[in-house]
Amino acid sequence: MNGKINQDRAINVVINSLKMQRRILIDSAVSRDVIDAFSGVIRHLEDLSDQYIGTIVENPSPKKVKFDRETGTDFASKLSLDQIEKILDNESTTRVELEAIAIGRFHVPKGSMRSFKNVEQLREKVRVSVQNARTHESIAVLANKSS
Repeated sequence: MNGKINQDRAINVVINSLKMQRRILIDSAVSRDVIDAFSGVIRHLEDLSDQYIGTIVENPSPKKVKFDRETGTDFASKLSLDQIEKILDNESTTRVELEAIAIGRFHVPKGSMRSFKNVEQLREKVRVSVQNARTHESIAVLANKSS
């Protein structure tokens, strides 16, 4: 538990430092593109799950972070639909990460992963699953309103 508290404090210090740096950039009349990029990085950090932040803090070198289907499915099951859409929009997202999302969040059978011949087919399957989940959410909202 103490490690988690330290991680939370560490990431909050980093985010607050970035916000102060953004303020300095604004006061320095830096171009709007740079300020918008800085703001985007801050928003992205604020949106990351605690588990993912813990992975970054514990092992800051991305080459050393091991993302495999088994541990990834547990991580992916907790992702929001908005987070998944951001991952889908990132062209550097790997097949293993997409498989973990398909299996962990949308319960696609592991054995069917071979049927997706390339990453784009798998990416499209996950995108359709996100759209279906959003449709189910909308139906549930309407059903609750009419009850």
